Amino acid sequence: MFDIKKMKQMLLPTDFSEGAQRSLEVAKRLALRFGLTIHLVHVDEERALGMHGSDDLIHFMNDVDARRKEWMEDMAAQLGDEGIDVVLVRLEGVGSEEILSYATRESIELIVMGTVGHTTVKEMLLGSTIRAVLREATCPVLSINARWMSDDPWTVGKVLFPTDFGDTALAGVAVAGGLARAWEAELGLLHVLRVPTYIPSIPGEPPFYLSLEAFETSHLRANNQLNELKDVAVLGGLDVTTDVILSGDAAEGIVTYATDNGCQLLVIPRHGRGGLRSFFFGRVVDQVVKRSPYPVLSFVPAVTE
Repeated sequence: MFDIKKMKQMLLPTDFSEGAQRSLEVAKRLALRFGLTIHLVHVDEERALGMHGSDDLIHFMNDVDARRKEWMEDMAAQLGDEGIDVVLVRLEGVGSEEILSYATRESIELIVMGTVGHTTVKEMLLGSTIRAVLREATCPVLSINARWMSDDPWTVGKVLFPTDFGDTALAGVAVAGGLARAWEAELGLLHVLRVPTYIPSIPGEPPFYLSLEAFETSHLRANNQLNELKDVAVLGGLDVTTDVILSGDAAEGIVTYATDNGCQLLVIPRHGRGGLRSFFFGRVVDQVVKRSPYPVLSFVPAVTE
């Protein structure tokens, strides 16, 4: 079971982008609080393609290589000055493949990565690495949006666990609850009733809005299920809140709720045995990771038969 207090090895891939810088700040906070060693990794994809070209091109690539080496050493020195253990690693190959292979080889317990929303072609290409890591990593992945802006050091006052009450629910509460305890934070349990909340009007008539009252039975059932999960979390000594909201888009509902309610960390299972029936299978996780202004921890639940 995921227990950050018992973890020792954290992998921090960097491409020296703004997203990577944001993830470095979060990784530093985790390392300082929980005594984690940071494996600072850069994957050189250009070198893996070979150095065929003119002397000028080879000279340019060698200069880039020297700069990257200097940047990594500077980052490691700054972390070391704060008392953090750092392992510097340079790899060559496809970014996601090398990150995943290294994580397996070195028994990495947590991957921390920066990401951005897919608003440009460049960002779509950069995002392909984290999408692959999110879907294939066997350890938890903490993703940080490059657009997340904060003048204060990252800390956690509230952890949010959105659930569809599927076979990942208990595992999710355990992970989110463990993180809440580790940060001495509040735990929020959320369920999204996914139905259209707005129906466009026909000419001459006003639009039609739906409210939670229109789904009284579903709302009551969801509240009861959240309270069952709350009872489990409260037994662990946590301060727990529950909420049911209505949204036509699950990811948008989760992110909006997290932002409005000051949730500094979101916890979402990547998939469960439910396959396509799972609330969080595929698109929702990707969309939450892309949109969330706060770090998102996704993980593969260990579901017992």
